[in-house]
Amino acid sequence: LSHASYLRRIVEERGPDNILHVGARAFVKEELEFLKENNIKTISDREIRDGKGPQLVKDYVSTFDAIYSSFDLDVLDPAFAPGVGNPEAVGITSRELFDMIHSFQETKVIGADIVELNPYHDNGSTASLAAKIISTLIAMNLSPNQ
Repeated sequence: LSHASYLRRIVEERGPDNILHVGARAFVKEELEFLKENNIKTISDREIRDGKGPQLVKDYVSTFDAIYSSFDLDVLDPAFAPGVGNPEAVGITSRELFDMIHSFQETKVIGADIVELNPYHDNGSTASLAAKIISTLIAMNLSPNQ
């Protein structure tokens, strides 16, 4: 059990249905095989950079009554989030992330978590970004559209 095995644990406990895996990159062979074997829907970092992310997210969650969203800050490019556990170049931008968050504003968010924030490597910008994610989700849930 490690920070890298969360998805496997979810599938073992709840099954692979209704999981959307967004923006990950630098997969190892076993991870790709697991996603394929379990028919887990993914949105690649390339699809996000091509501007397709928000619509793909919206299309996938549009039939859900509610969602739980987990934000792994490693998905972001270190230029936007230097204070993460595993910084890796060519990640998505903070704007791309927030465009995707806003794409599910009509779906109730019943919970969320943020992982991989590492304050020892942060200049404050990553923590600020994490706080903005939280405040955005709260504001979306308080909107009259919910």
